[in-house]
Amino acid sequence: MQFTVDDFSTKPGRGTQTLYLNKNCAIFNKDCTKDTIFLIVHTETVYTRANSTEKAAKEEINNYISKISEYINWLAGKCKKDLIKYYNEYYKRKNGKEWYKSLEIHIVGFIIEKEGKMTVTIVCKDMYCEHDILQIEMDNEKKVRDLFYLYYENGEHKRYWDLEEKGDPWYKELLEYPNGGKIYVLRSVNYYDIGEYNKALGAIDKAIEIDECAINYYLRSKIHYDLEQYEKSLEDINEAINQKPDWVDAREHRIRILLTLGRNEEALEDANMTIKLKPDSFFFYMRRGEIYEQQGEYKKAMDDYEYVANNANDNYYDKICKYELIKNLNKKMKSMENA
Repeated sequence: MQFTVDDFSTKPGRGTQTLYLNKNCAIFNKDCTKDTIFLIVHTETVYTRANSTEKAAKEEINNYISKISEYINWLAGKCKKDLIKYYNEYYKRKNGKEWYKSLEIHIVGFIIEKEGKMTVTIVCKDMYCEHDILQIEMDNEKKVRDLFYLYYENGEHKRYWDLEEKGDPWYKELLEYPNGGKIYVLRSVNYYDIGEYNKALGAIDKAIEIDECAINYYLRSKIHYDLEQYEKSLEDINEAINQKPDWVDAREHRIRILLTLGRNEEALEDANMTIKLKPDSFFFYMRRGEIYEQQGEYKKAMDDYEYVANNANDNYYDKICKYELIKNLNKKMKSMENA
């Protein structure tokens, strides 16, 4: 299919022209109605390249439309293989064909940059979108450059955080997330981080319907805990640890739950296991010392605190032990001696 400038209606803007396609066509093997596809060109660029004449400028725009016609023909179906390959590799999935069939196009924008290069932005929904939208970025050479989900907040769409930037251990677990529940996990994480725990719970429930993996149960356990649903939190973290017995962060979270429930002996078992799994972590010695102190086993608590204070080498935890935990425990022990 070949389009011309007469197939577009023009809407001038500040320094740009937006041309809307007035004909129906196909994108991703789906019918697209008119005005779904548009072209944005910088007026200054067009007139500069066309030596400032109206006739030449129209010819210049026609040149762009000719390129767009070729691009639209590729997007109609030939792009399928490239898009599925990018999707499967980027999200570490194997269901690209099913995902491709689920795409629903909202808009397709062709943007001519000032230097004359073209970028393509496709906004759509897929099988994992509920309130979110999916944005696909492509370049002048018909290559997929990015594919990401956006969530709606305070009147605008925002991109989900790149997982690598968060740095938390359980975000690193998410990098290996196996399949299509990832969008629900990301939505849950977003709600969790802004304190919308009930919405976070609803999203992670949907993720678990898709994949009952350890990371999902871990996340739901954290949400239940912050909702003060401690028994449910414990049930979920038990499932996560059953699947991944050596996951230290999950065991640390279970310690927190068990102490909240007053089940100190079980918390102590987890503390011992975390030290066995990660003997170089001073945090877990300090954690075990706190459990001993709660149980009234002050000598064992002091041993753990002093171990951290003497070996952490100016680590954050040695300061807590030296200037807080040891000091307070000494006061408590002296008070008992004088009683």
